[in-house]
Amino acid sequence: APVAGICRVAFRTDGAGFLQFVQHILAVNEIGVRRIVDHDKAFSCYFTDPWGTPLEVTTYHADVVRAVITP
Repeated sequence: APVAGICRVAFRTDGAGFLQFVQHILAVNEIGVRRIVDHDKAFSCYFTDPWGTPLEVTTYHADVVRAVITP
């Protein structure tokens, strides 16, 4: 029988919130950022919490993020 579980938990925010989040997690260096991806119409930050749970923060305000971040 297949095993049930969490594949990834995702959160959506605006462009400014995304930038604040990325700046914060990189500054505290306690969360394992795996990658920041430009999906053309959106940006996503993929990371894991201290217990290994895969998480994602996404914004559809890609133009705001692209003005600051070049992945």
